[in-house]
Amino acid sequence: MLGFYSSQAGAIVRWLDLPGRGDPVVFIHGLGCASTYDYPRVAADPALAGRRMILVDLPGFGYSDKPESFGYRIGDQAGVVVELLDRLGLERCYLYGHSMGGSVAIEAAERLAGRVRALLVAEPNLYPGGGMYSRRIAEQTEERFIARGYADMLSADASPWAGCLQNSAPWAVWRGATSLVKGVNPSWFSRFIHLS
Repeated sequence: MLGFYSSQAGAIVRWLDLPGRGDPVVFIHGLGCASTYDYPRVAADPALAGRRMILVDLPGFGYSDKPESFGYRIGDQAGVVVELLDRLGLERCYLYGHSMGGSVAIEAAERLAGRVRALLVAEPNLYPGGGMYSRRIAEQTEERFIARGYADMLSADASPWAGCLQNSAPWAVWRGATSLVKGVNPSWFSRFIHLS
């Protein structure tokens, strides 16, 4: 596990850098998740043998710090991803983002311009409105979610996702969810199809 102080987040961001050849694949997780939890099995797939992979835990999630002062909007998280890739000196990479991470990856790819060889998004939030979980979270105030909604979600869900969620800061989850529901203009879909 590696870490660096992100001036954008005002916190330590942590990631796994799995050695290999070629331009790395950078994995960006979804809401309430962590790349260090979600992607080790993907990294172990024989089809990816020998490829360098970077599994980033965004601020507020997994092993990264969880400062209350950070905004946790999609654009904020994209800025941290770009900051990390700049710090690593990566001239080229592949970006993979799942769910919220797909939106983060789209915004990061825009900022990285020609440095992204390919962008793959799975179940991304391409339009305002969010998904089932983000809508349910954003329907509450931040104070309500932190005081009760977060604990209610954890107690109502016995899935592996809930296990990962408990290692996420409730304020990071709420702010990320509300950012997905609010969306951006132009939409992430429009930004995605206009990437070159």
